[in-house]
Amino acid sequence: MKRLLKNTEIEIFPIIMGSDYFGDAISEETAFTNIDLYREFGGNIVDTARLYVNGKSEEILGRYIKSRNLKNKLIISTKAGCPMWDGPYGDFGSRKYLLSSLDQSLKRLRLDYVDIFYHHR
Repeated sequence: MKRLLKNTEIEIFPIIMGSDYFGDAISEETAFTNIDLYREFGGNIVDTARLYVNGKSEEILGRYIKSRNLKNKLIISTKAGCPMWDGPYGDFGSRKYLLSSLDQSLKRLRLDYVDIFYHHR
């Protein structure tokens, strides 16, 4: 069952696929298979985060999107807010930190934008 986002023509699947453990407990090959199966059932939203397996989840999702030529065809959400390492932005809720985190996520995902960006805490 799909639903329309209010005031748009974007159809969304009611179940979001998470990607934690992609690149750790879940191999890249298995992650690709799982996303393919999710999409076969109509799924079109994948959630990830910069802190999932130190960014590997985003990297794998980015390679998946590129390998299946799905840029702009999946709804992608990612998160920042929990630091993965000590850095120059002491306050991980600061605008500077969040924008830097978003930029890093976009590079790992190989995307120009994400549809949803959360401050995760």
